[in-house]
This record gives sequence, structure tokens and C-alpha cells, in this order.
Amino acid sequence: MFAAGPVLGSSGRQSGPVPWPHGQITVRDETRSYGQDVRAAITAWNSAGVHVRLRLVRGSAPADVTVREVPRETLKQSCPKRDCQGHASNLGFRGLPERIELLRQGPAGFHTPFRTILVAHELGHILGLGHPPGRACAIMTSHVAGGCPAPPVGWAICGPLERDVRAAGALYGSSPRAYAPVCPISGGPASGARPPWRQLASGRWAGPELPEKP
Repeated sequence: MFAAGPVLGSSGRQSGPVPWPHGQITVRDETRSYGQDVRAAITAWNSAGVHVRLRLVRGSAPADVTVREVPRETLKQSCPKRDCQGHASNLGFRGLPERIELLRQGPAGFHTPFRTILVAHELGHILGLGHPPGRACAIMTSHVAGGCPAPPVGWAICGPLERDVRAAGALYGSSPRAYAPVCPISGGPASGARPPWRQLASGRWAGPELPEKP
């Protein structure tokens, strides 16, 4: 499922990522159709044990990051890669309001794990994470977790993986915690169930039916 896929996105460039101060980043969602995905991606990062918190703000409250939907022609101006799906204006903190641009697609309420991982990927850039080299098992690769083993049937990757958490932890610190970076696929056999899966250091998945081996 995740062996290949469209380019997730890109980011603006600076000389070395600077972590955000104070351990908190405020996010305003101005999209029409990504609302559920923005909330899910923020929850995923906040659940991963990294010592930084993303907080969704409402209305006209000031925000560090604004998430917008744009047509492909607009997105191409900042992300000319073929099949680019999103763009973050910078890697890490620079003391300016930042933005995430997402490709306008799908009706309001249409939600898939891919759209969540797209938002989580761009939030990773805002945190200060770049694209790891090669086809690593990470949501921060430029393709959809292309180096990862497939999750169990009925599940899809939708949150930061071990390599992503380690990279973010190098900037902000982190605390180990139980975290399942997978979501049930809508309509799949696991739809509506609580994710029991976790990723092992080997990249494999462990859960009630697949216990970790020594």
C-alpha cells in the first residue's frame, strides 16, 4: 500500500532547523475539507512523546502556522515537483508566521489516512524536520512512507513513525510512550476499532496477534 505514492510535499529552506521556543506551536486551520485531517495530525504528533505541543486555535486568534487549501496552479509556485500535494513555508522556527499549503481536493468531510499523513508530514517540516535520505521508514520521506513494511490488513500509517519521533526528539527532547501510528481504513475490517499496533525497531508491526519476538 505504501510502497510508492505521490510526492507528499516540500518546505522552504534555511541554514539548519531551529526548534520552536517555549515548546508550543499554535495552528489555525483555514481549509474547507482538511479539518478532520488537521485535527488528527495534530493529535498524532502530540501523542508521539516529543516535548513540543501543537495547539489548534479558533477564529481570528493569532497563530504561528496557518493551514490553507490552494489549487494546483498556486501550489506549483512553491512546490514545482510533479504530483506535489503540499508545502510548508520553512523548516523550524524563524520568528515569522508560517504557512502550510495543501492541494485542494475532495469534498468537505472526506477523510483518509493519506490526507492525515500529508498534514502530519507538513507539520513535521514546521517542527524542523527535513526529508531523510533514501527510502527510510518515516512519514518525512518525500513519498508515502515508501520504505515501510505494510501495516496489518485494515490499517494504514497515519502518524509519525519511530524515525520521525527520534528526529523531532533530537530538537525538542522526547519521552518514550506507547503510541500506535496507524489508523483503521474506512470500511476496512478494522474500521472503528482502537489501533492496537505499534512499530518495532526493525520496522515490523507488533500487536495482540503479532507479539514482539526477542
